[in-house]
Amino acid sequence: MRKISLLVFVITLACATSTPKYVNFIQPEIKNKRAKPVAEVTFKLSPSTHREYYYRFAPGDTVILNAWVEKGNDISKLEVEPYKGSVVFSFMRVPYVANRTFIADTGGIYVFRFFNTSSFKSKIYRFTVHRIAGKQDYVYFNTSVFWDTVYDTTYKWVKESTLVRYDYETERIVFKGFVLNKGGHRCTKIDVPSGTSYVLYMVGVGNNFLEEISGNTGETVLSLFKKGKTLRPLANKVNTNSSIDYAIDYSTNRAVKFLNGESLQPVYGERNIIVDFGRVSVHSDCYLCVKNNSHKKDISVFQDVVAVKKVGVYSYRRVRKPFVRMYRVPK
Repeated sequence: MRKISLLVFVITLACATSTPKYVNFIQPEIKNKRAKPVAEVTFKLSPSTHREYYYRFAPGDTVILNAWVEKGNDISKLEVEPYKGSVVFSFMRVPYVANRTFIADTGGIYVFRFFNTSSFKSKIYRFTVHRIAGKQDYVYFNTSVFWDTVYDTTYKWVKESTLVRYDYETERIVFKGFVLNKGGHRCTKIDVPSGTSYVLYMVGVGNNFLEEISGNTGETVLSLFKKGKTLRPLANKVNTNSSIDYAIDYSTNRAVKFLNGESLQPVYGERNIIVDFGRVSVHSDCYLCVKNNSHKKDISVFQDVVAVKKVGVYSYRRVRKPFVRMYRVPK
């Protein structure tokens, strides 16, 4: 008795979990001997897609439609309508449509549109179309639809840009001085702005070096680059016997190891300088690290860092341009 109950349970579970299939669910029976076949199509529809079929009918034709699902639980949606007309009939969530008829009063092209509204599962549909001619002259009417491709050209005014030159925008990101203990080092984070093309920097030794080289004109690394000056004459003005090593890198660890004489090479670095300036290509945050080479005294160090962005300058004009739209029309 327990074995029989278990068998019934397994059969019931299998029936409940199986996906319904309507393979050959109906065999269309066309009783009118005058009905001529127009189409017999089996096709697969992926989830959330639809497909259209076009057929031409003669005036007064009686159209017979049969459709069913061969894989899946139902036909999600089926519509029939004249080309660019109103829907003749529509079905939703049905396993089949049997011998549904309509009359093509004025003839013309009709659209048979199938939908699969399932979000996950594909379906297989099958349909047949027959026609009964309304007049003897149309018994052998050609139901095929042929298309022409049409190109429609329109003109619109648009704004067109032309690159004239490049300008450079600058943003100072470091401008400071500090005391560096004897034999010590210090790293300054350089927050590089987005879109930076390169960075100009100046670093050196001196209590009032920035003031000495700038005077009343505010001379800084940016103006030095613009005027093409070198720092050798300026360095000679500094009364100091001290020097520094410096390194610029994305990693403080690599920069400090360079300062300590290890072999790691930073993005850029120099040793035993009094004052130096240069240009480096960095496009994200990095560090400027300096080391006091004197083990006998503290020194004052200055840093000046400027980010430079390359900005295009454009000229604009309005021009009339053609726009081509391609679409199909029935012949």
